[in-house]
Amino acid sequence: LKEVPYYKIGVYELSSELELITIRDKLSHKIYSPEVYPLFDILVTKLSNSYILHISFDALLIDMSSFSLLSRELTELYNNPNLLLPNLKVSYRDYILKYESIRASVLYIDAERYWRNKIDEYNFDINLPLLTSPNNIKNPRFTRVSKTINSTIWNKLLNKSQKLSISLTTLVLEIYGKVLSYWSGQDKLCINLTLFNRLPIHPQINEIIGDFTVLELFNHIDSSEKTISQKLKNTHKNLWKDIEHNLFDGIDFQRLVKTQKLMSANQIVSPIVLTSI
Repeated sequence: LKEVPYYKIGVYELSSELELITIRDKLSHKIYSPEVYPLFDILVTKLSNSYILHISFDALLIDMSSFSLLSRELTELYNNPNLLLPNLKVSYRDYILKYESIRASVLYIDAERYWRNKIDEYNFDINLPLLTSPNNIKNPRFTRVSKTINSTIWNKLLNKSQKLSISLTTLVLEIYGKVLSYWSGQDKLCINLTLFNRLPIHPQINEIIGDFTVLELFNHIDSSEKTISQKLKNTHKNLWKDIEHNLFDGIDFQRLVKTQKLMSANQIVSPIVLTSI
């Protein structure tokens, strides 16, 4: 949009904690219409003597790194209302136009060829013991389950990963794939990876807010013939080779898969997702 109206933050005085929970539940699963501005909500509630700031954004607008940037700047402005943020010489629109021009180059053709040659290596079935098929879920609701790894253990994992010259994402991906292979009884399965992909097209590119997410469908193979170190190194090598060719991204690849495999339009190609930040 060339112009948008000034956004007014709503303020609501509540009388009970139940009202607070109701507002949170409503915002946490709100579905926005992409054609209608705004694709976000910001409001303040007051309960007793406490003020609570509620922020809800559609994932079409912003990725996790951008949300961290937004949160940091909001905190800085809250603590110092007179703060002047840097004057940016690049916009998200500039980035998208440049990105599309790169996708129109020979690099995209090479990337497409890479993925076309890999398509027959995949097993898109997933035989996990599910309560229902993902295709049958019309109104999904998400529940967060958390587990914190002790810092001592995490640092040991970090040191071992560095000795093997692999990333922590590789380590998490291999463990995730191993668990999925165990429960599905499959030695080969597809994992939908969420990657944060800001191409360095401008010195200030890391200071703009937007959705820089691309998907990548990783072909995980659980080989019993290899040692743990060999498996990790192989996963790391394959992951980075995929990333090098992600101009033809996961959305492009899923369209290709559906066409080549004659899948129905509503069939989910890869419901198993991993996001590593």
